[in-house]
Amino acid sequence: MEEGAIENGMGITVQGSGNQVLAEGYAMGAFFGYEYEGLYPDQATIDELDAQAVATGEATVYNSSSDKPGHLWLRDVDGNGYVDNGDRVIIGSPEADVTGGLTSTLNYKRWSLYTHFGFQIGGEKYYQKTLQNLPSQLTGLVDYNLYNRWTPDNTDATLPAMYIGDGTYDLTSIELHDASNFRLQELRLTYDLPELWGGKYLRSGQLFFAASNLFVITKYPGLDPSTIGSASSNYGSNYEGWSYPSSRTFSFGVKLNF
Repeated sequence: MEEGAIENGMGITVQGSGNQVLAEGYAMGAFFGYEYEGLYPDQATIDELDAQAVATGEATVYNSSSDKPGHLWLRDVDGNGYVDNGDRVIIGSPEADVTGGLTSTLNYKRWSLYTHFGFQIGGEKYYQKTLQNLPSQLTGLVDYNLYNRWTPDNTDATLPAMYIGDGTYDLTSIELHDASNFRLQELRLTYDLPELWGGKYLRSGQLFFAASNLFVITKYPGLDPSTIGSASSNYGSNYEGWSYPSSRTFSFGVKLNF
């Protein structure tokens, strides 16, 4: 095993300590974390799982002593009766199945319209706002999927309850989202000016309007599936937290040949 490598309970050897790692047989920057099993429906379920963990003689709780109804229920991947670092596995890939682009140019008399579309099919992205919580200082803004949070009256929710003072979760599979998208990357409209006075004063010219990143069609919940965060490890930065999306630009111009 290489220096700095980790072998988890399922025999998967990874290089790196962050959320994106190197692992043989997986894409570079594969996501390394816990599998989402669901949410604890009640305290009785937590007590039953804790008793199961105690029975192994190796743990005192299934996951955490601070677990409450509505908190994340993580999967015991290696089957040892409780959740620990050995249950971290490869949970997703940032690598797209297909990427490509389409370009077209339409001409009509003196008008010309150029478009460039780009697309990605497959690949996942870590959206850090998926599991926003309420710190004890009650600072920050929780703005993602509030109606899908667990409460005693909303037990069919898929996102955990928000208890004041909860800590942040380690990376789990529920925080990974499909990054497939289709976008208009560039549009350029031009008009060729005619000669003036037989070319004596103006031989040729062109007016143009150009725009980039006009729209993106995607199911990804964040601002932009192409956003790159600052690297949390040496092997990838395919996540969005508080990053700015790709900028949308507009430009106008004129070109004259005398």
